[in-house]
Order: sequence, then structure tokens, then C-alpha cells
Amino acid sequence: MRKNAVILKNKKITTRARSGQFRYKVAPLIVAKGHAEVDMNKVEIDAGLSFSTTTLRDGRIIPYVTAVDVKCNINRFDINIKLWGDFITDVASLFECFFVGTVARHIEDTIKLTLEKGIPQITNNMLKKTDGNIPIPVFPNWEVDY
Repeated sequence: MRKNAVILKNKKITTRARSGQFRYKVAPLIVAKGHAEVDMNKVEIDAGLSFSTTTLRDGRIIPYVTAVDVKCNINRFDINIKLWGDFITDVASLFECFFVGTVARHIEDTIKLTLEKGIPQITNNMLKKTDGNIPIPVFPNWEVDY
């Protein structure tokens, strides 16, 4: 279904995430400590913003933003996870290939949640706080009423 929206598409995003230090309790007496680095070379993100209006309590009508058609796809074959640290972390690094899918799924879910809920909520809260008026800094007592 087509929606009235501005769609932003990123077809090839490269990213690198590093943790300075982590500590993970595997079992009651087994704790893994170390560092992690994740390189992703092919991340595709599509996000759409749909615009409508909402009415404030005082009757003013202001813009309202919702997210539509949010998609995120991380190429599982183009992720490089590096773990290093103590002995337990070094043993876990031998099995990195088995949890690439889990890591990618969690990253995709976080990106989708942020784009679907977080960005529209922040934008709509900012629009409500302006009460439909934005002051023009160059001209005193002038404002844009939308």
C-alpha cells in the first residue's frame, strides 16, 4: 500500500562498533572479560516519514510525524566479529560464526525500534513544545506560525 511519505533509502552503510571493555557472567563462577569489535560493511536501511496533523488542547493544529515503511537488512556474510580478552573470551571467539545471525537480528531490531518509535516521538514532542510557533532569531517579535 502506498503512503504519503518521504522515504529515505541507504543501500550500503559501513559501520564499526567497539566496546572498550565488557564483562559477561556465563555461569555462577564463570565470567568472561574482554573487548569486542563488530565491522559491518553492507547495511541497508529504508525509513519513511509520513506527515499529518494533530490538534492541541487549545485547538491549534500542528504537524504530526509517523514512521512508515521502515526496513533494515544486515548482510550476515559481511559481518566480522572480533572478541579478545581472558581465556573464556578467547574460547568464545572460536564460535563467533555461530552467533553472527543473533547479533545482526538484535542490531536490526534496535534500528527498527529507534526509527519507528523514537524519532517520531522526539519530533512530535518538539513540535508540541513549540505550540505551533517558532521564533525568527534575526527579527525580534517575529515568529513562524505553522
